[in-house]
Amino acid sequence: MNSSDAIVARRYAAAFVLTRKPGGNLRAAFAELGSFARLLSGSAQELHNPLIPQEIKMRILHEKLFSRKDTRAFRFLELLLKVKRLYLLDAVLREGSRLLDERDGLVRAEVETAFPPDQGTAAEAEHALGAATGKTVSVRLVQAPELIAGMRVRIGDTLIDASLLGRLDRLKRKIAG
Repeated sequence: MNSSDAIVARRYAAAFVLTRKPGGNLRAAFAELGSFARLLSGSAQELHNPLIPQEIKMRILHEKLFSRKDTRAFRFLELLLKVKRLYLLDAVLREGSRLLDERDGLVRAEVETAFPPDQGTAAEAEHALGAATGKTVSVRLVQAPELIAGMRVRIGDTLIDASLLGRLDRLKRKIAG
């Protein structure tokens, strides 16, 4: 996806957030939109094909989601289809999740460890990263044996590399350069 598509997806996600009903659950609304996306995934080829007329695409949308036509998520999908932006749906869902996390003060982090991680590692990482960021942190643990030892942490655009592989790479660049 190019940068202009990412900007457009962010704007559509923000618009979907702004259309919520008072007291409505935004996470549930985005979850419904995500479930619609999964239901439509089998028809993705037809829905994204520029040679198939819009009327046929709209019929596919209505047939797949007939029982849930009266929801805000369905109307949002209709809009994306009408303006030929349905291909952005996955990006809109990601941006929506990011917006809701930001609103709720939640930060998502990915922690890669050289050895199989355990739940104690997750709890320690969440606590330490929460103290460092001042926010609630949700950690996803991933085993990455290529790190040799240590860990690598990604929070948004920030990468903290405390792995042996990272140290060796930095040493190699220092010697070479």
